[in-house]
Amino acid sequence: MTAALEIDDLWIEAGDPADPLVLVRGVSLTVDAATVVGLVGESGSGKTVTCMASLGLAGRGVRITRGSVRAQGTELVGADEATMMRVRGGVVGTVFQDPLSSLNPLQRIGDQIAEAIALHRGGRRRSHRARVVELLAKVGVPAPEERARAYPHELSGGLRQRVAIAMALANDPALLVADEPTTALDVTVQAQVLDVIRSATRDEARSALIVTHDLGLVAEVADRVAVMYAGQIVEEGPVSVVFGDPQHPYTRGLLASRPVLAPGRRRLGAMVGRPPLPGAWPTGCAFAPRCDAASEACAEAPPVRTGSDGWSRCWHPSDSESGGNAPTAEEGAA
Repeated sequence: MTAALEIDDLWIEAGDPADPLVLVRGVSLTVDAATVVGLVGESGSGKTVTCMASLGLAGRGVRITRGSVRAQGTELVGADEATMMRVRGGVVGTVFQDPLSSLNPLQRIGDQIAEAIALHRGGRRRSHRARVVELLAKVGVPAPEERARAYPHELSGGLRQRVAIAMALANDPALLVADEPTTALDVTVQAQVLDVIRSATRDEARSALIVTHDLGLVAEVADRVAVMYAGQIVEEGPVSVVFGDPQHPYTRGLLASRPVLAPGRRRLGAMVGRPPLPGAWPTGCAFAPRCDAASEACAEAPPVRTGSDGWSRCWHPSDSESGGNAPTAEEGAA
């Protein structure tokens, strides 16, 4: 069966081509059919630019210089605008990070969703009114007929996010790409949006790539997780394996720094230092300056070690005794 998304050896640059700023280095990632993959990492690691550049949405000055991106077998790198228009919204539905800025403030919610449908299915926006109401009801928007006439600023953050998801699902895409879908939402609304995402993926056997800082969300909805640092994926595998026995020190640091709802008190873990700026990657292992296990070997590019249906990029992978525990959704949202 053709994978929903295949990214192979992707390199992304920005700025002057004569003196480029390297943002992403050799990223490879596969989202199989009916599979949900979580992409996690600190801000600036390259998660969002990988997704947006793959869909031709990264903006002026950002370019793919090497690699391949295939959506259900269709090559997107170098594809013409007609192909990209067919794929965006038709094969791949995208939920952007801030629905207030991604939704048009001058158009009613229903008109915006209807326009997305008309672009792929034809007809006038008015003819898709029933489908708009159906989609709003599907993602849990109360009084969908009334809300369809509202403007984005008239809705709460949680409702705007539901509208963004409804628009992404308007043409029944095979793949849903969601960039920080629960950011800036309170815990209760996060749980509600999480239910919508779960329904849109697991219940309908739809693939998804979810970019998030929320490890609890990944533990709740994802089948596999890819951990990104300094423009590279440093560990990837099934969620239960990566969270239960993390191999890369950066993955262990992320898991140790999450709040945990448990009796008693404990100091919240924190990683020393800061991620390197894009284009200023250290030679060898980029995480070495922040890693307690770093050695002279880390001055060289680390090897890729495979096992348990996953892999890590490290000179000093963890043994089973140093593994963590998979966080629950409640712990990740705390």
